[in-house]
Amino acid sequence: MTIYRRFRGEHFLDVNEDGKEKCVSCFLCAAACPADAIYIEGAEDARSYEERHSMDHRYAKIYQIDYGRCILCGFCVDACPTDAINHGHNFEWAVYTPGEMVKDKEYLLANKWREPDVTPNENQRHLAAKQKMGKLNIILK
Repeated sequence: MTIYRRFRGEHFLDVNEDGKEKCVSCFLCAAACPADAIYIEGAEDARSYEERHSMDHRYAKIYQIDYGRCILCGFCVDACPTDAINHGHNFEWAVYTPGEMVKDKEYLLANKWREPDVTPNENQRHLAAKQKMGKLNIILK
């Protein structure tokens, strides 16, 4: 299936070149969401850069998006100052219960590696290995 690059599908949380999470838990995405679909709990990590999971001392301990509420408007993507959240190209969301529409941080971090034109570098391979689903079977136009 061919999909345009500008298509706004299921989100993914991005990481930097070192494999560190970009989200600094500023809550701007949640504030910008008109459907109130994003839930975040922030936390502090005082460890050194090499030891922590995020690129800043603040990180999102819990990050959830409820796709039962999300309208895929893109306001969260536009509001993010660190480009931590982006739209992917997945559009297949068939589930059996409404609770399965809530995607957590681990799912959203691993979702990046399903994109057809994304390959991990050496520092990101451990994150890409967490993705259990295969690449999306789409062609980007």
